Amino acid sequence: MIGKTGTYTYDPSEKIAGLSDVIRGEGTLDQEQDIKVLQVLKKVGGKHLAIEAADDGSLADALSIVDISTGTGETKPFPIYLAGEFVMAEVVVPDTKTAADYKDALRAKGIILK
Repeated sequence: MIGKTGTYTYDPSEKIAGLSDVIRGEGTLDQEQDIKVLQVLKKVGGKHLAIEAADDGSLADALSIVDISTGTGETKPFPIYLAGEFVMAEVVVPDTKTAADYKDALRAKGIILK
């Protein structure tokens, strides 16, 4: 970030890790989703939903900024992170996966996990 100098160390209790600008955007949450803060998302048919363990890690597209849920037949706009540096241990992934499984795909999108 312009104007900041020196060394930055992050506290693992923080979610943002580093001095890079965080870029936020808006996604559309697909129906029947229960999303947590910093959950890895994929985009299908113009809507975001939680990435699943069976998905190819390359589908990782963004991270959620908020806890949000949708019901049957309901979609809604919600804020997402499109770029920035985040604490890897805080990222929410499927039970059988680790954040490292999505690290390369997210990095290609501008999301860096530390």
